[in-house]
Amino acid sequence: MPTNRLIARLRATTQARWSVLAAVFLVPFYLGGAYLAVKVAESGHHQWLYLPAACWIWNAMKFAAMAVIHPLRILGHRVSVATVGQAESAL
Repeated sequence: MPTNRLIARLRATTQARWSVLAAVFLVPFYLGGAYLAVKVAESGHHQWLYLPAACWIWNAMKFAAMAVIHPLRILGHRVSVATVGQAESAL
């Protein structure tokens, strides 16, 4: 899926602000699209609209999780690099 590629690209950057901004920007759009699709399906139109709604909800959850987890991963990486640097300078 294209969102998997976008998430991989955002994870590859070392700047957490881009991943958080992408999540803040994209999550409401995915949830809004899912809401509209469900409302149209409930009003008696095509029932297959539940499928893209489920995909949009799943993508929103992926981006929301990335917004929380990615900055923590970067912080952990910076702490481990600093710890290794201190250990090497002590030798």
